[in-house]
Amino acid sequence: MHRTRSLALAALTVVATMVVSSCGVLADDSAGSVLGRTVTIESVDQLSRDEGFVGSQDSGVEDGSVPGDLFRSVLAFELQRTAWIAEADRWGLEITPEMTDAASQQVEAQLSATGATYERATRTKLEEYVAAQTALETRFSQLDPNNDGDLRLLYEGVPSYWERTCVAVVQIDPSQEAEVDRALAEGATIEELPEVVEGATQVADPSQCIPGAQLPDELREAFDAARRGTNEGPVAVGDAASGATYVFRVDGRTSVAFADAREELAQIAQGLAQQGAQAWIGLILEEAEVDPRFGTGVSSSNGQPTVDAPPMPLTPQLDLGDMLGTTPEAAVPEGDGHAH
Repeated sequence: MHRTRSLALAALTVVATMVVSSCGVLADDSAGSVLGRTVTIESVDQLSRDEGFVGSQDSGVEDGSVPGDLFRSVLAFELQRTAWIAEADRWGLEITPEMTDAASQQVEAQLSATGATYERATRTKLEEYVAAQTALETRFSQLDPNNDGDLRLLYEGVPSYWERTCVAVVQIDPSQEAEVDRALAEGATIEELPEVVEGATQVADPSQCIPGAQLPDELREAFDAARRGTNEGPVAVGDAASGATYVFRVDGRTSVAFADAREELAQIAQGLAQQGAQAWIGLILEEAEVDPRFGTGVSSSNGQPTVDAPPMPLTPQLDLGDMLGTTPEAAVPEGDGHAH
């Protein structure tokens, strides 16, 4: 499953990522958005052209164009930076002069350690990012599982987590599809498939309603489209080597009200207070929108976001001059989903 979301909070070291070279349809000037805030193509373009930020070794940046993989890497960073700033604002946090000064010193220390030089606009973005991160980490360390105000802000932060699907799901081998179809046609229920199809495994019970935020995209979309009470599938998730195939039956859908979610929210607050805000930001980032010209969404690995590439074959370059309207005669590249 290539995008599985969870509120299970692992211990994470929170360090601002200063260099990324290692690593809905939106408005025409938008590369993506998170928490209602737009990340512009121009902003990603500026960072992509700052050699101190992305590194000058074979970056592939040319006049009017940036390689697709570099653009997505920088876009992932910009979405992450924007998420920290927006979430700090949503919690009503003040960025104090002391935080700003400390952020400036941290960026300067990073530059001194690497010998890099950033453009002024890049430094400003990084200082804003680090300051917001400091403010939010400080606030999260004070989360109180008995404070309804804290819990309400967590509840409202990831709405999709509280949208649940009550569903029976069985994982099968793709080679078993005909056998599964035959068993279902003969009257077997989804839950009975493991008894009549060797190797089939039940992985979800309708009594345990599943958060949409914890599902890979393929299953979430299939659940949303399914009629209640009907056998559905098979649905393939991931690639042939590491993916899985499922059949399922949706029995119901429900939204968990704040009052019913309070116990779970208290556990989440306690975990975040101990482990920091990085996992929370990762969850928010997987709610981000990405313009389909540049990717299909955001996934997280080891606390770091990745903009997933479009399904179409990639062209070598993104013509950012054309995207920004500065080179009106430039040809729009084919493939990579960039046509207007």
